[in-house]
Amino acid sequence: MDADVFFKEATLRIYGSLKMEKALFHTFLYLKKFMPAEKAFLHHYDKSKATFTVSASADSQGGHCHRFKAI
Repeated sequence: MDADVFFKEATLRIYGSLKMEKALFHTFLYLKKFMPAEKAFLHHYDKSKATFTVSASADSQGGHCHRFKAI
């Protein structure tokens, strides 16, 4: 597959929904066609605290919203 087409299709899925869990799920399903993956995560980095917050995750069952801390 052409790299431009791949990134265009991935971008369409990332921005395909205002619900981050839905967008992440569709992006995960697309990326899984091209690379081995069990889960995908969307993190937010808080520079002042030097912590990551997991905002959403996706797996074969669907997308999920989260609010837990990871180091």
